[in-house]
Amino acid sequence: MNRLITILYLLISVSVAAQTISIGEWRDELPYREATFLGVSDDMVYTVTPYSLFTLRKSDNTMNRYSKINGLNDFRISNIEYSAEANVFFIAYSNANIDLIKDGEIINISDIKRKQILGKKTINKIHFEGNIAYLSCGFGIVLVDVNKEEIKDTWYIGENGASIEVFDIALTDQHIYAATERGLRRAELNSPNLADFQNWSIVADIPNSSGSFTQVESHNGIILAGYHPTSNQDIVYYQNGDSWSTLALSENSKVVNMCSGENKFYIMKPYSMDLFMDDLSFDIKVYEYNFDKHMAPSDVAEDADGVFWVADKNHGLLRTYNFYQFEQFQLNGPRTANVFDMDIIGGRVVVAPGGRNDSYGNLYKKDGVFTKFEETWINYTTTNTPALDTIYDPVSVSINPLNSNQYAVGSWGKGLMLFNENGLEQAYGLENSSLTPANGTSITIRVGGVAYDNSGNLWATASASNSLIHKMDPSGNWTAYELGSTSVADVGKMIIDSRNYKWIQLRQGGTWFVFVFDETQPAGSQLKGLNGNKYQGLIPGNTVSAMAEDLDGEMWLGTDEGIAVIYNPYNIFNDGDYDAQQIIVEKDGYAQYLLGSEKVHAIAVDGGNQKWVGTERAGLFLLSADGSEEIYHFTTENSPLYSDNILSIEIQDNGEVYVGTDKGIIVFRGEATQPNPTLNNVYAYPNPVRPEYQGAIAITGLVRDANVRITDVSGSMVMQTKAYGGQAIWDGKDLDGQRVETGVYLVFISDDEGSETAVTKILFVK
Repeated sequence: MNRLITILYLLISVSVAAQTISIGEWRDELPYREATFLGVSDDMVYTVTPYSLFTLRKSDNTMNRYSKINGLNDFRISNIEYSAEANVFFIAYSNANIDLIKDGEIINISDIKRKQILGKKTINKIHFEGNIAYLSCGFGIVLVDVNKEEIKDTWYIGENGASIEVFDIALTDQHIYAATERGLRRAELNSPNLADFQNWSIVADIPNSSGSFTQVESHNGIILAGYHPTSNQDIVYYQNGDSWSTLALSENSKVVNMCSGENKFYIMKPYSMDLFMDDLSFDIKVYEYNFDKHMAPSDVAEDADGVFWVADKNHGLLRTYNFYQFEQFQLNGPRTANVFDMDIIGGRVVVAPGGRNDSYGNLYKKDGVFTKFEETWINYTTTNTPALDTIYDPVSVSINPLNSNQYAVGSWGKGLMLFNENGLEQAYGLENSSLTPANGTSITIRVGGVAYDNSGNLWATASASNSLIHKMDPSGNWTAYELGSTSVADVGKMIIDSRNYKWIQLRQGGTWFVFVFDETQPAGSQLKGLNGNKYQGLIPGNTVSAMAEDLDGEMWLGTDEGIAVIYNPYNIFNDGDYDAQQIIVEKDGYAQYLLGSEKVHAIAVDGGNQKWVGTERAGLFLLSADGSEEIYHFTTENSPLYSDNILSIEIQDNGEVYVGTDKGIIVFRGEATQPNPTLNNVYAYPNPVRPEYQGAIAITGLVRDANVRITDVSGSMVMQTKAYGGQAIWDGKDLDGQRVETGVYLVFISDDEGSETAVTKILFVK
């Protein structure tokens, strides 16, 4: 058994509105519009997305979301099924892990996930008969006894007992049918040993009997089977007496799913849905919703109240009473889980969900651009922004520090986009900017990096062009910088440091790893290249894949061989040493370079000057300000992280760390916040501290490195500490490690020099 939770009415829940998380807690920022499967009980509708699960309580329309953060044991749910008879929700994950939700508990069954299996380790469908769940798997059929919470049997039903992919299962009074990659197969239910492949045979009289059958359903004792030819125009056959007939669909297309209900039989297609009467006579074709024409239905379920529920890949969960009027239920989130670059300023988060491959070629992702302002995600796609129809692979983003409603997005091939609070403001290309196409092309403008400086100037790179760097001033005037033949290179992300130097990543395999640009230098001296050679940067490895400036002005570089720090970046354009240094740490009794065996994809600096580091294989790290101490190391094994491949990290002023993985965005609330310039807005939370609260107590609104002293009302010392950035943490215990008694506690704060002070109070109830 795993973590105890109360389900249905008492689940540990995250409400529809995004919740403020406490220090040390996690929150998902996943897409919830892509609904794939449903499970319906008396008062709850469970809806699966490719990333997680959300519920709707039918009695009051309350919606909640569930993931690894609040009880589930894995990521990427492939299917769900509810058994009223067994009173259990069965959750199958894409890696064949299993969760059962029953009797107020989540029970994990990981046998299939852990076992070495010949064939695809997937669970395609779930079918219940009593307390037995029949799983259609990529290698055969697995039976799970949900009462005993164990695997009951495994059937390999291919030729000579070989593995074979089973897509679906259906039962009649006499037979069990399996839709497989090589024919529709059948066995007698009363066979003494269905694990023996010899008791299974191909249904030879069905047309295309040896082909791929991806669907099978039993409806009022009639078997229907979906044949999937290579043409992608599926055919549905049904048993008509002793022969098979073809069900007349409204159009030739792929069949996404087939569902049997008490009232109707349903066939989901990519953009429409066919409904049939009990006798399989055609009823209606549903090809649009009353609120949108772009249907993508994937599952249908009926409930005892005569309500129909539809899972749709574009619109989430839908409720209808007549298939003419539909009510939509969708949790707010980014449109997809893709993230390549992020930026955060104030309450604004912007995500560029495109990408490029290791050879700096296009992936042609057309997800759009996602932005979250305060608590609400807005997704700009071709649906609401037609101009995005021709734009693909957004790979870089920067928010204007003078106006967080304005942000720029660079695309890998289609120039630059400028957004404001109303959406796309302007697209920039050859006709209306100085941006130049990649050499050898006439129109391909690859903007690898964008960055605003503190004066509101927008800087952009034009990869592989003679004019590598471009500037647009706040008035909209463009300037191109031609920097000579050495600058013609494939370039990646760009940042601007406190010296106004522009740092630009380069593609692996070139002469240089990083370009540093300063337009104030004399012509011919504005660009410096850094690489692994002494006196030219001494950067380890072969590529720089992350860059960040810390609060002391030092440049932290993430490479394919860990982290290197340039402690004197000012010297790059002024005579002096600027070679990078690697940090030596002790691990397992040996001295070694910090993360020397890891490729570092992302570095972010929090308000306490601590470094959040994302790697390709080892997950997420929090390091002390100088990098010598590992404070946290989060992986998929010890945290709710969806993946150990971290692509981007950004930090909000309140300490929320946005972590972009290759499977979506997750947020962790750290201890450090951005420091305040003064002590004019100091407060503690939660306040009062109630008996049931056992978490961290934050004193926030502090200046950097503030000294914090907590006493009781008599003046006796309770705790003394320093701020992490703009926040200090108290665990509610005294100097002896005992939880303090009920009372009022005084918090005395002063800056490092003692010239500025403040006092606040905390009411503590034990």
